[in-house]
Amino acid sequence: GEDLPFEVETDAAPASLSLPPIVVAREERAVRIDTGAATFRIAPGAAAPFQSVNIHGTEQWGPSSGLQILGQNGASYDVRLTGVDVDDAGPLRARVRATGAARSHGGESLDLFLTYDFYAGLPTVHMGVCLRNPRPATHPGGFWDLGDRNSILLKDVSLVFSRPSATAVRASLERDAPFEAV
Repeated sequence: GEDLPFEVETDAAPASLSLPPIVVAREERAVRIDTGAATFRIAPGAAAPFQSVNIHGTEQWGPSSGLQILGQNGASYDVRLTGVDVDDAGPLRARVRATGAARSHGGESLDLFLTYDFYAGLPTVHMGVCLRNPRPATHPGGFWDLGDRNSILLKDVSLVFSRPSATAVRASLERDAPFEAV
């Protein structure tokens, strides 16, 4: 294993970017991300995943918007953010990480982990959501049967958009899938 140098050369002049850089600002415990096309605010205590989303001076994140989790019986969980951190704040992309909890009225609790990627000049966000059951499963006799007493069965996990303005919402649920009206 000898390391060999590797170079790439091109005759093309470097492209210039006319995008305004992303601005990431801490506001007490919250984080505000301005992509130049939209401003997102993520704050502990707020419902996940955003406290507000503003595009061209108009609030887009209605009071009923958020991550909705329904238990096996259809009862909803209260989903709240508990922390937010900036992982990377470059001029073209910013990555933010948030943690939270989802609690049922019956006392069940799930840990919530969110990652957000924001891009300069775009009013979009790439978001990852992870729910984790903090209660360890038991495996009597070494059997890993589903339905353990510490299991939590969810009926539905959805991202709900309730918008105060009349413009359409489009989303892509997979990385390479086209955007569709929701």
